[in-house]
Parts: sequence; structure tokens; C-alpha cells
Amino acid sequence: MPVPRPGWQPPEALDARERRFTLLFSGAWLIFLGWPILEVLASPGNGPASRTAGIALIAVFAVAYLVSITWPRPLKSIPLVANTVVQTTILAALIAAAAPFAGPTVAGMAPYIMALWMFNHRVVVGLPAAFLVGAIAALAVAVIADREFTAGYLTPIIFTAGILTMFRLAIEHSEVTRELSERVALAEQREELARTVHDALGHSLTSITVQAQLARRLVAADPDAAERQLDGILATARDSLRDVRSTVEFLDAPGLDEQLDHARTTLTAAGIEPGIPHTADLPDLDPADRRLFSWCLREAITNVVRHSGATRCSVEIISATGEGENRSGAVLRVIDDGAGIVGGKGGDVVAHGTGLRGLSRRAERANATLELSDATPGDTDRPGTILEVRT
Repeated sequence: MPVPRPGWQPPEALDARERRFTLLFSGAWLIFLGWPILEVLASPGNGPASRTAGIALIAVFAVAYLVSITWPRPLKSIPLVANTVVQTTILAALIAAAAPFAGPTVAGMAPYIMALWMFNHRVVVGLPAAFLVGAIAALAVAVIADREFTAGYLTPIIFTAGILTMFRLAIEHSEVTRELSERVALAEQREELARTVHDALGHSLTSITVQAQLARRLVAADPDAAERQLDGILATARDSLRDVRSTVEFLDAPGLDEQLDHARTTLTAAGIEPGIPHTADLPDLDPADRRLFSWCLREAITNVVRHSGATRCSVEIISATGEGENRSGAVLRVIDDGAGIVGGKGGDVVAHGTGLRGLSRRAERANATLELSDATPGDTDRPGTILEVRT
């Protein structure tokens, strides 16, 4: 489905508040009708009756303009453009009727029709139509006005058209910027949801797969052990369901203490010796650091189980206060003795799959850093991996 073009779409029907605002804003511009009114009053060729008729026609024009700008589509049976054509015809007829009394000064009434097109339609329709109206008005002035005064009569049209165009384009730019910002925010939310779902389900499904494989091997040899693995699968599935519900409901990430216990269980089930700190040994962490470390630990353990071929995996969570440039924060390290960073370089997270890319972005959003390096750089066969997250 095509994406709608950004931009301001003027409403075809205004509510009471919008109508009051439009009347106030548009009504303020009616002051420029003073020019043709003064011409009607000052023209020596106009008698009392002519002055009355001229002022009455200009007053009717003002009312018709306000009605048109506040009720863009009074005729529901025809499209908006057709409604504006009808309104333009009525306003143009009133201008033509007032011309014998106000002379070429009626050119100052044309910008009101231009405003009608600009502010009741999208830019792609409104601007060309408004410029067409202005061109017709300028041509009419050139025909009926004395040549020496033509420039003076055209000046209001050009000046007002310039102001209207800049104002309309400013509205368009503001609306385009707002819509694009909303689209970017929506894309970021979708990306965040994708990372969250991957982090939640990827780990759980990996754990279920490992436990199911182990249970399958134990069914014949040790039914009791196989039953325990099946119980673990059931518990993991329930935890996964809870995490999915939490994700949908935008709840907090799973707790760090829970993730440490889960990491110990998952590594043991995969035949990897765990080195997981106990809750009592953890430093006092900021809640935001706990949430970030929870997600990072989940993804790191999933990658160790899936890809590393490690026999041992340890986790370190330490306070970074005082390290380096008198900084404060915390550090999470996940260290394994597996195959290492295959095909990549230390610190290059982008090359290492969706999960690590997602964690890297999550760390960036938390003003943290995520780095990968070899655990034992001199070992070309099994250099291992260190995943470090520093806040």
C-alpha cells in the first residue's frame, strides 16, 4: 500500500473551535478591504446611491469570503474542488459587480480568493489555483487600469500573494516535519519492539531447544532426568509467555537476578560450565543498568549456547566507579572459551547478527557501550569471546 505523502490536509469540515479561530484569523485580514472602500467613497463619479451600492457589494463579498473559508464544503454532494470553484465564481462575480464603483482597486480583493484556494486545499492543488487567480486578476488590472497606474494596482496582489504563499508553505513545512518525526518515532518503536521480541523469545526458544534435545537423549537412559528436563521446558515456556505478555503491555524488562539464575540453568543444560555470580555478590546498580544488563545477559547467553561451542562461560558484573577517567557506572562481561569472533574484529558488533546489533542499539540508547573482543588473543584455535557492556 502506498505511503501517503506528508503535508497539511485542510479539513473539509471545521468544528466550532476551529471555526472561531478561522473567523478571527481571516477576519483580521478584511482590513485590507479598506482600500476599495476608500476608493468608492472618494471617487468623484460616485453619488450617494453608487457609494451605498459599492460598499454593500464589498460587505457582501466579505461575508461570502468568511463563509467560504469557514465552510469549505457546504455542498456535500460534490467534491471539495467543485465547492471552491462555486465559491470562487460567487466571489469573482461580486468583485466584477463592485468594479464600476471601486475601479481597479478591486484588484485588492483577489487575494481573498487566492487564500481560499491556498488554505482549503493541499499545496499541490491550492498553490497553482491561487497563482492562476492572481494571474487573471493582474491581467484584468492591466486591461482596465491606466498604464501609468498599473504597477500601483498590481503591488497589493503581488505583495499579498507573497505573504500568503510564505505563510502557507510555513504551515506545510511544519506539518511535514511533524509527520516525518512521527514516522521516525513509529519506526523506532517498531525497531525497539522487534529487538524486545527477539531478546525475549530468542533466548527462551534456544533454552527450550537445548532442553528438548537433552530430554530426547535421556528418555531411554534416564527417564527421571528426562522428566526433569521436560519440567524445565514447561517452566521456560511459561516464563516466555509471561515475558511476551510483559512486552505487549510495555512492562519492565525481566529482572537481573532472574536472568542470572536462568543463565546458570541454561548453560548447565547445554553442557557448559557456568561461572555465574550470586545476587549477594552484585554491586549496587542503578535500575536502568539492571534493566540493560538483564537484556544483554539474556542475548549473550543465547549466543554462547547457540554459536560458541564453549565448555565454560563466566559472567562478571562490577562497579566501574573510579575506573579510567574517574568515571562512574557499571560493567557487564560475559566471557566464554569458545570459537571466538568468527569472521569479525574485536568491537565490530554490526557484523554479528540481529541479536547483537539489537543489543548494540539498545546500549546506545542507554548511553552505554558494547564491545566484543577475544578472551585469549594468542589462542588461534579457541580464542573465546568477551562481550562487555559499560554504562
